[in-house]
Amino acid sequence: MQQFYRRSTSKISRSRPLTSRGPISAAIAGLAALVATTGAHAQSDETSLPSIPDYFEEKAASLGGSVSQAPNETISTFTGKLSYNVTDILIPGNGGMDLVVGRSYNSIDDPMATIATWSDYEYSPAGLGWTMHMGRVIRGTNKALCSSSWTVASANPVLELPDGSRQVFYEQPFVDNNAWMTKDFWRAQCVGGTFTVYSPDGRSYRMTKVGHSFGAVASKQTAYYPERITDRNGNWFDLSYQFLGNGVLAMSQVATSDGRSVNFEYTDSKLSKIVDVSNSREWKYTVSAGSGSRNYLTDVKRPDGQSWKYSYSATPGIGSLSRVTYPGGGSIDYAYSHVDFLAGTPRHRQSTVVASKTSKTDAAGTLSGTWTYAYEVASDELPVTTSSGQVSHSYGVPPAVRSQVNVTTVTDPKGNATEHYHMGYHSVRQSPTAVGVYMGSSSSVENVLLGYQDFIISSQIDVVSQNYTTNSFNPTARVLRLNNHYRAGENFYITKSNFDGYGNPGTVVEKATNNSDRTYTRTTSLTYDINTSKWLLHQVASQKVSGEGQMHLTTWLRDSNGNVLSETAAGVMSTATYHPTGDLASKTNALGQATSYSNYLRGIAQKEEQPESVTILRTVDNAGNVTSETNGRGKTTSYTYDNLNRVTSIAHPVGAVTSVAWTPTTRTVQRGAMTDVVTMDGLGRTVRRQVSAPGETSVWVNYTRNILGELVHQSYPNGLMGTGYDYDALGRIVATITQNYSGSNLGSEIKLTNYGGLRSFSQGYGGRASSDFYRAYGDPDKRERVRLAAGELAPGNSLIVKADVSTPRNLLGQINSVSMGGKTRTYVYNNQYFLVSKTDPEIGITNFGRDAIGNMTSKSVGSGPATTYTYDNRNRLKSISYPSSEDSAVPNAAGVIHAYDKNDNLLSSVNGSVSRSYTYDDNDKLSSESLAVAGASQTLQYAYDTNEALSSVTYPSGNQVNYQPDAFGRARAALPYISSIKYHPNGVASEIKYANGTVSTMSLYSNQLPWEMKLAKGTNRFIHYFNAYDTAARLILVNDAGGSTYYRSYSYDKLDRIVSEVSVKGQRNYAYDNVGNLTSIQTPTGLNTYAYDASTGVLDGVTGELYRAFDYDLAGNVISNGYNTFGHDRANNMRCVDCGTAAQKLQNYDASNMRVQTLDNNGSTLYMHSKQGLLMQTLDANTRKEHIYLGDRLVAERRINVN
Repeated sequence: MQQFYRRSTSKISRSRPLTSRGPISAAIAGLAALVATTGAHAQSDETSLPSIPDYFEEKAASLGGSVSQAPNETISTFTGKLSYNVTDILIPGNGGMDLVVGRSYNSIDDPMATIATWSDYEYSPAGLGWTMHMGRVIRGTNKALCSSSWTVASANPVLELPDGSRQVFYEQPFVDNNAWMTKDFWRAQCVGGTFTVYSPDGRSYRMTKVGHSFGAVASKQTAYYPERITDRNGNWFDLSYQFLGNGVLAMSQVATSDGRSVNFEYTDSKLSKIVDVSNSREWKYTVSAGSGSRNYLTDVKRPDGQSWKYSYSATPGIGSLSRVTYPGGGSIDYAYSHVDFLAGTPRHRQSTVVASKTSKTDAAGTLSGTWTYAYEVASDELPVTTSSGQVSHSYGVPPAVRSQVNVTTVTDPKGNATEHYHMGYHSVRQSPTAVGVYMGSSSSVENVLLGYQDFIISSQIDVVSQNYTTNSFNPTARVLRLNNHYRAGENFYITKSNFDGYGNPGTVVEKATNNSDRTYTRTTSLTYDINTSKWLLHQVASQKVSGEGQMHLTTWLRDSNGNVLSETAAGVMSTATYHPTGDLASKTNALGQATSYSNYLRGIAQKEEQPESVTILRTVDNAGNVTSETNGRGKTTSYTYDNLNRVTSIAHPVGAVTSVAWTPTTRTVQRGAMTDVVTMDGLGRTVRRQVSAPGETSVWVNYTRNILGELVHQSYPNGLMGTGYDYDALGRIVATITQNYSGSNLGSEIKLTNYGGLRSFSQGYGGRASSDFYRAYGDPDKRERVRLAAGELAPGNSLIVKADVSTPRNLLGQINSVSMGGKTRTYVYNNQYFLVSKTDPEIGITNFGRDAIGNMTSKSVGSGPATTYTYDNRNRLKSISYPSSEDSAVPNAAGVIHAYDKNDNLLSSVNGSVSRSYTYDDNDKLSSESLAVAGASQTLQYAYDTNEALSSVTYPSGNQVNYQPDAFGRARAALPYISSIKYHPNGVASEIKYANGTVSTMSLYSNQLPWEMKLAKGTNRFIHYFNAYDTAARLILVNDAGGSTYYRSYSYDKLDRIVSEVSVKGQRNYAYDNVGNLTSIQTPTGLNTYAYDASTGVLDGVTGELYRAFDYDLAGNVISNGYNTFGHDRANNMRCVDCGTAAQKLQNYDASNMRVQTLDNNGSTLYMHSKQGLLMQTLDANTRKEHIYLGDRLVAERRINVN
């Protein structure tokens, strides 16, 4: 499919003004630019230099610009380094302080091909390249951890995070208690000789454990580890350590303030086991000797006995990860090469980079695909200007001169290539602090341009930049300022500005445009609640969103620990209180309705007290799994789990237990005799689902995926044929193929979709086409439809519009109006964005009253009186009060009263003399429903099998219909009326045998549409016909095999409306207006014309063979058709026909507006509908009729003479 795309290039500039060596304020507010000055190298102490990462040595996870095609995987598009971040253990905790034990991998430079040597790499008990800790600080051994006052940061402490990435702590000398800050706003302070690190989310790390030293003798480094980690609410981890036999310090235990703990075990200075003490779970690690006499992690065995396996056999790339094998048998192989990112400089050297990766779904490589990574190194400088000592570089995407930037090209298995652009050393020779900046990317379908804002964080000299220039630069924090996406005919912009000193933007402007007739802009203004005592830097205090001529304001108030005490959204306030752990204690909405939470375990409330005296009780195990929950009715559902916290059984209050079994490639759910198996490939993607039971034909669906994980084919049940899909490079569906075989691009219909210009254009069979127009802002993948135009394809792929529906939206995406063919419905919202009125062409304005949280409290049409509504404290509809009928001759609608149980099941509804009541089994399935009207009470009763499938319905007469459900829950009979039922795999009945010997059969096409229908008794066929369809699955022919009685043929317009019908009686033609109203029917004997009011659009009348003239009440109900009159109450129920005449017919309704009684000159007829709306029984003075259903399909009627 052709894609229309015009590359857009935008430029931004980066400026480097001269620095001042003067003081920097503690708040660093107002500093918004990276500052630099020319000059000679300042004096420095390089004690910590070996631990400070070079631009080209930094870990993949910490740099902007990376790709990931597998869970936990990251490949840096700047350094080419591979990293993995894997969580092995997660035990939830109170206050959200989860105990997470993870391991991180970062590929190394090949000691055989680069300047790296085996001795450069610190020994890790988890294996070379892997780290397992909860953060640490590294500093030169001959420097006290708290020493400061260095001009150049080469002696500063270095923070290493659990993912292996490192950040330098830069001094903030004018802050009390020796303070440092990193470029990501991590802070450190020395108080009383204790070095404490603070994360921007309020956690503190007391680095009091002195660890091992490592590195060259002349530049030894010492690691310092946290012995206590505390969150903002005071929850804590205590960490214990041990020195291994080789002198390396390693974690031995983590214990928490709420009783969780994990232990670490080692053998021969290698990690061998981690034990979750409270839950008796073990993760086992195999660390084996390999290249360079180093140890490598080769196997991680989970508590379920399955393993992740790792290999390190790459050449080049000795010592780096070469294969990851999933527990399910899938694998990813990595190949490496070498690139000199500093070519042409005195520091040139080879770096080891990922050159390709190949994913396989199994060992045999049944499905595989390769991604390649190609690197180009900048040799020229970007355009540069210097003014008043300020150095500026400008760039665009794609770059105007390719040699001015580092380019990494990633090509996926489908051949889609994306180029990623970074500033290399030669790109910014005069300002090397910008080396590595991710500028954006370019592909055949999208360009992305990024820009940044820098903040000086220290008056020290940036140590890394000093390695590349004689100029001196202050260290800066860098945050994203600009994020622009350019796609075919559409651009998307996100611009952030008015930053505070912590990188928080005060203004965010989002814009999308199709560069023609549509541009959408939304502005968000933000303020922040900066809590420096807890080091909570990014808490939003207010958010004002403006656009579409509207504004939406949300404010938050927090306590001193950062917990939200109140939230006010568009004037609607909710409040909360907390336990000392930070767990939610209560929440109260704007109506004052409160829910309380208590007895927490593992961060989960075991007791929840809700309005209307509803209490929810839970039991939670030590792993944080809910093992039982007792609902408001006191009914308990129980759960069990395996050692990976996956559900293994569910025991409902009644019925069969559901069991779940897991293997690396299957999940098997069993309840009763039914087994449901989901099969996954070796990479964990679903490829098949099969449901089976003894004596039943299994039902299965296959899901075919490409190596990228995209679903390219889904089969019809039990069929090789199905629906196929194709995707563009952004993962959007561009082709949908019906009646398609997997691996083929052929089918009965191919629907093609193009994207661009803030719309999608689809074309299908017979020239049918449509355009969806979207509104978006800064995110190109968050879209809301604002218009749909449908019709037919014209030459040149333009659209001849036959129907055009416009749906403009307000700021929150709510629909403001719906317009089509000159008719418009409008919707109005109040300041809280609750719908308060709508205007329809047919009836004018309808007004809605709302309470403080949006419940509808009243409804009135035009100037008419209001219907009022009340609610209980759970916001369940409690009562409805209707005004008198518009026509005084029409009976008034009775008020409605609802009652509920403590699980929100409706127990009763009463309106006037009509009442309905319901009972439920312990699983909340309806077990009976009763209707009382006119002094008579009728009851339906329901029974279920142990799998909760409907097994019988007992009618008010006592007559019972037995469905004999199979293990899949399908009715196999409806005794005594239907003796047996068979099914197609898609659930459609294939054969129904009636008790009188009549048999109904239905055959299907391969695309699951009905083909042959028969209704026969023995050799006597009552009905026998065949259906035919066009490639759009529209019925075009009913061919009567037994004659011509049921013969029909149909044709359609481009909007799929029937325009002609041919039968044995002749041809009927249909015509429509521009809003879809039927305007005429031409029959073999004449023409019927339908006329509509030009203003309101209501049907005025029908002329021709059929005559009708319609009048309406204020609510739009028909009150006259030219022959009869009709009266409606304010519930819009038709209460009488020919009201007030001798021939009048009166009708009564229940609270759900289902008819329950008709009164006319022939007497009274009672109607009983089921709760789901099926007419189950009619009863008059002479006859009871019971309607028998198969699902919602009427299959039999039982008549009983009651006289």
